[in-house]
Amino acid sequence: MHDIDKLISEMTLEEKAGLCSGADFWHTKKVDRLGIPDVMVSDGPHGLRKQDIDTVDPKKASKPYA
Repeated sequence: MHDIDKLISEMTLEEKAGLCSGADFWHTKKVDRLGIPDVMVSDGPHGLRKQDIDTVDPKKASKPYA
């Protein structure tokens, strides 16, 4: 078990900001040197949802579905 106050005091300002801003929309930034893993987060009252990177081909997106 980690002492949270000690762990926070060992973090740089950049590492603390990384936990607040995140690596992407759904994950915090990890802090390897302190053993802090990245954590998946979620939003909203309707349960968990995950959004992957958009892989839609823009040329095909404008065509109607048949």
